[in-house]
Amino acid sequence: VIGPPKGTFAKAAKQAGLNYVAEGFADRAYTPKGELVPRGEPGAMISDDAARAAQALSLAEDGFARTATGERVSLPVQTICIHGDTDGAVETATSIRRALLSQGIKVQAPHA
Repeated sequence: VIGPPKGTFAKAAKQAGLNYVAEGFADRAYTPKGELVPRGEPGAMISDDAARAAQALSLAEDGFARTATGERVSLPVQTICIHGDTDGAVETATSIRRALLSQGIKVQAPHA
């Protein structure tokens, strides 16, 4: 089961004995509570490819993301999501993979 790193869904999956993989988003902004900024709000989507790669690296290496207001929020994740319907998704995936590998971070399917 893949879902947010915090909250009821994660707790319920773990209590049910399911393998739970916490997911972070390279192309979405977070609130100070670690929730996604609603898509209808300004700044909800990270549109710059370099900023997406930086967020993915920060999540993978340090377990945190920057909020829309610039604060650090703890998000311990095991997988990074890139929305396929986001403009530049293929280029983003390529640059994120390159950035992760350059830092010695293994890129593989969860539980592989």
